[in-house]
Amino acid sequence: MREIKFRAIDPMDKCWVYSSDNGLHNFFYGIEDGQLDGETLGEYAGLKDKNGEEIWESNLIIHHSRNGARPHLVVFDLDQAAWCGDYGLKYPLMKNELREIEVIGNIHENPKVLETGGKNGHHT
Repeated sequence: MREIKFRAIDPMDKCWVYSSDNGLHNFFYGIEDGQLDGETLGEYAGLKDKNGEEIWESNLIIHHSRNGARPHLVVFDLDQAAWCGDYGLKYPLMKNELREIEVIGNIHENPKVLETGGKNGHHT
């Protein structure tokens, strides 16, 4: 079974806060009362990249055999009922392909990476 957890940025401290730190109820209360930035809310996809790093909604990933290894945004696609990499086309993140996927950051801390094709991206 997949571990269910969420994260969001604390706008005061400029750091990620995870639902596993204080429980889901307290985490979502923090979103509701503005202690956490709801625009940065993301869910854990239940997958890890080739380096063992967790893959989260809104992560930027590189799939080394797709789209010229340019950055893709991680999204949940309702039509496919799957976590997907999105580079204009959405492809499901398949467990047998994780050895070719690498997290390079996230869209909230690196908003220009998709525009520049990853040239100015920093790993987070």
